[in-house]
Amino acid sequence: MPATLTTEAPRKKRKLLSRRRKEIDTSTYSGKFAQRILDLRIQAGLTAAEVSEKLRVSLSSYQNWERGDNCPPVEMLIPLSFTLRVPVSDLFPTDAETVITGTSNAIDTSTYSGRFAVRLKELRESASLTRKELAERCDLPEKMVIELETAKREPNTTVLKRLAESLEVSVRDMIPER
Repeated sequence: MPATLTTEAPRKKRKLLSRRRKEIDTSTYSGKFAQRILDLRIQAGLTAAEVSEKLRVSLSSYQNWERGDNCPPVEMLIPLSFTLRVPVSDLFPTDAETVITGTSNAIDTSTYSGRFAVRLKELRESASLTRKELAERCDLPEKMVIELETAKREPNTTVLKRLAESLEVSVRDMIPER
């Protein structure tokens, strides 16, 4: 009888540990990435142990990726996407706040589009809106709002009017000072 007690105890301990899984902090990019690979693994019908075995990494390393404690090395992205049966691009979160806009986040404010980008971001943040919320209010594609805020695009008159109405400011307030 003591033998069965010793084999049952580890199972119960494992169940308790799995219930104590910490919440993923999705306010950070690594947290959003972690949540994304967790969701994709579940969709693929795989366990964390199966994924770690296929990737030839330790289970604890893979679990750290899913918790957002660490991110996988770049060279693991293709094998990870293959294992989860998705394109590499699907591994990454795609909401507007986490879109990678380039190698440098610095905006050249010597150009009109750069000054407009800074002004738009100031107005959007003062209205406590995300890029997605602003896009929805203006009935514009979210990608366009991102491009406007990153100085990759200049607004036309119609877009300028929609933005001003949505942010409850005048068109004049939207135009940046030189």
